[in-house]
Amino acid sequence: MESQSIDAGRAVVWYSFGWRTFMANPVVWVVMMLIIFVMTLILQIIPLVGPVVLALILPALTGGLMYGVKQAEHGRIIKISHLFKPLTDEHSRVPMVVLGAVLLGFSILLFIAAALIIGGSAGIGIFGGNANDANHTMVAIGAMGIGMALMLVLALAYGLVTFAALAFAVPMVLFNGVSPVAAVKSSIGASIKNTVPLAVFLVIYFVLAVIAAIPMLLGFLVLAPVTVAALYASYRDIYPAEITGSEVISA
Repeated sequence: MESQSIDAGRAVVWYSFGWRTFMANPVVWVVMMLIIFVMTLILQIIPLVGPVVLALILPALTGGLMYGVKQAEHGRIIKISHLFKPLTDEHSRVPMVVLGAVLLGFSILLFIAAALIIGGSAGIGIFGGNANDANHTMVAIGAMGIGMALMLVLALAYGLVTFAALAFAVPMVLFNGVSPVAAVKSSIGASIKNTVPLAVFLVIYFVLAVIAAIPMLLGFLVLAPVTVAALYASYRDIYPAEITGSEVISA
């Protein structure tokens, strides 16, 4: 699928669309987010298996929210069951889980890189000088500081790469039946082509996230569906309407 470049100012329009979509039926969106929150909490406390399952189904849950957005866009009734549509539909279930495997792969790479950084920092701190030397403490502190800085850079890079790979891959697989590998490649290409508008999109998100975090993180019950709807709007902008107009997933 071919993407197109758009103006940076469209990011504001995307969030405006997301807000209108949310306000048209806020109760359903909030209930969907509560379901996702509970599922995430339960899976996170299950050792090993839980986080893996969460990574595998997270793109599908995002797709479920996008499916609801598309229904709202066409004037149809939004249902809570739409959240699980990508997992229950036989055409989208496996491809969406494959996208989840991509997310899991990125997470594993992040874990390995983090382990190497922490191990390297610890090694420098331990062997970076004589334990009785006054400079040894300074070396250890410096190594820890460098390790923390590298971890922050790594986490940022992980977030950006994951966003670029899956932002448009999810709707491409869900609505157009594009293969997961091709969708990820196209999503990365579209993200690179639209670096500026997507950067504006992310800056707006981070500002709103700070605000959403103030009332005990409850603001994310609103921000998350608004952002997903905004991301759907960006997909419709970046990919031609005549292509995204078709729908592979069964109604």
